[in-house]
Amino acid sequence: MPTWTPPDEWARLKSGEGCVLCEDAHLDVNVFGTKIADLDWSWFRLANNQYMPGWTVVTLKRHANELFELGPDELAGYWRDVARAARALDRVFQPAKIN
Repeated sequence: MPTWTPPDEWARLKSGEGCVLCEDAHLDVNVFGTKIADLDWSWFRLANNQYMPGWTVVTLKRHANELFELGPDELAGYWRDVARAARALDRVFQPAKIN
């Protein structure tokens, strides 16, 4: 079965080794964008590639591939951070909808 990434490379990425999202996530500015807030479980970042005004990313403060890898407290805390970020975006940009 063909894969988009060779299995050994995918295993390395899943382990967090060399994860470009994790390595510089703590910085105020990185290749992905500008950090807006340091939240409880995550970083709230305004993305450089503004496809739409307010395009943001909420990144967990540790490497994880899937939400099911998080424990109950971490999962709940992450979603609270996402809700805080969405509330702030709603106040500032007043969008019709937030995804």
